[in-house]
Amino acid sequence: MTQEGVPGGSRVFSIHLKDPEGDRIQRIRRDFPYHFQLSPSSILIRTNHDAIQVAEKIGFIRDGQIALAIFKVSDVFAGFYDADLWEWLEIARPETETKHPAPESIKHRAPLDGLIKGVVQGILIGIGILLLLFCSVLRMT
Repeated sequence: MTQEGVPGGSRVFSIHLKDPEGDRIQRIRRDFPYHFQLSPSSILIRTNHDAIQVAEKIGFIRDGQIALAIFKVSDVFAGFYDADLWEWLEIARPETETKHPAPESIKHRAPLDGLIKGVVQGILIGIGILLLLFCSVLRMT
């Protein structure tokens, strides 16, 4: 536990590797034990370091090129993913802020919202085509 009472620290960074090959992800996992791996090339870490310290620690230059991107995750977040990510993020949120856990149903809403939007767009396109055909028929008569 750190002085803030948060395992690993109270800052969360999202790290994205250009090339997930090699041992870089394993080194990140070893050097930052409080992590959440999103994909083979993306990982979230909790630390008290700043972005420059993190980049220096994991080595941001490979073969003379920048090899990764690092973003600080703010204390206010939203999006879609499994519940375990939101629980992991909640631990790092400062205690002084009001915590709003993601609703259990949020991961199920995204596909449904997209489906509804797609159906509405399809209906509107269909109405537009019918109006064009109707106008064409009126011009012919």
